[in-house]
Amino acid sequence: SDFGRVRRQQEVMNLLMKDMLTIEGVTKLPKLAGVITPYINTNVDTSTGIFIAKDIITNKSDLETMRIPVDGSFENARYNGAGSVLDLNIEENREAIKTFMNS
Repeated sequence: SDFGRVRRQQEVMNLLMKDMLTIEGVTKLPKLAGVITPYINTNVDTSTGIFIAKDIITNKSDLETMRIPVDGSFENARYNGAGSVLDLNIEENREAIKTFMNS
């Protein structure tokens, strides 16, 4: 499912970050950046990306993640012309994002 895919992606990102925070990992960063850059499509400019990476490395904190929609804030629904969809509680998700961003 999509939720399972998101969970697996978050796990991979956490494992990669932990590996990169070792001495061996830090020395591999320039080569890794050169290898993965062609596969990244983002609106974050290079200098901002470097700043974020530096902040992660120097703070050595766990990567905090959040999945939207949050658990319990949606139900499976079916609509003519659209098919199966998630019927979201927009306000509940908006509040969850605000809480996450301010923590």
